[in-house]
Amino acid sequence: MNTIGQTLNRAVVMTVIGVLFVFSAGCVSSSSYRAVKKEAEDAQRELRIERTKMAAIEKFHAERRKQTDELVNKLGLAVDKLDSTTRYWGELRHEIARLRIARELERAKVTDKPSSMSLVLETEPRAPEAGQGTPLNPLVTPSESKQRIKELIQQLQGIVEQN
Repeated sequence: MNTIGQTLNRAVVMTVIGVLFVFSAGCVSSSSYRAVKKEAEDAQRELRIERTKMAAIEKFHAERRKQTDELVNKLGLAVDKLDSTTRYWGELRHEIARLRIARELERAKVTDKPSSMSLVLETEPRAPEAGQGTPLNPLVTPSESKQRIKELIQQLQGIVEQN
């Protein structure tokens, strides 16, 4: 019995030691729990920071998209205005050419020479006709006349751009 009693004692002692070992190994110590909890809180904080950054980036992207759309619309309006101005200048040039032709035709009627009618360019000096105002300066060269026409066109463009 002695041997059986010793064996039982040993079994009880071993069981108690095993149970204590299992409980101590299975339980988390408070320091490791705090460390894991702190790590989880840090991860949550980093997640909030990243979400805040993402929201700021999305907001910035939306603002840039809106600005880009506005600039594209302004560019479209500028293109339309430029097309309109180009058409206007073309029509204006055609009208000026028609007026010059009409004036030259009128001059030809006044001089009663329809058979020998020729168009006189504005840059060529000519003698004054009867009933007209001041004569052209014969000392003005065609290049000076062209330069003067360019200046007048630039002034006209400035006036149109202001309006």
